[in-house]
Amino acid sequence: MKAKTLILKDNLNDALKTYAMILVLICLVVLFEFLTQGTFLSPRNFSNLIRSFSITGIVSMGMLLLIISGNIDLAVGSSVAICGGLAAILHVWYGASTFAAVLAALGMGVVIGLWQGFWVAYRGVPAFVCTLANQLMFRGLYLIITQEKPWDR
Repeated sequence: MKAKTLILKDNLNDALKTYAMILVLICLVVLFEFLTQGTFLSPRNFSNLIRSFSITGIVSMGMLLLIISGNIDLAVGSSVAICGGLAAILHVWYGASTFAAVLAALGMGVVIGLWQGFWVAYRGVPAFVCTLANQLMFRGLYLIITQEKPWDR
């Protein structure tokens, strides 16, 4: 009888370790559904959440590859800001098509990646130091190209 109790206890502990994050997620959903009086699980809110998390999801996929390789990119937020700022400026201020603005933003992302990759891979600068310096540089460039204005000229 004691052996069965120990086996059951071990299985329960294993299940809790395995599914702990799912249980926390379910508890949070129930809590937010209660706090928002039923609007948290609405289709409109799901749409807003998916739109909000799409950029973070795309960036995190790229960061996953970097972290698996043992490196880190501290400039990822500034890189996203400068690429997004460039796309917005080209599209809104200069009337470029959406396709051209997105293409320019992707091109800027490639240039940023090549720039940082050159310093880390060929010049031997540690990724932490290189991306920290580039974070400051890209944030400054973002402020310059947007003229420190978030919406219009």
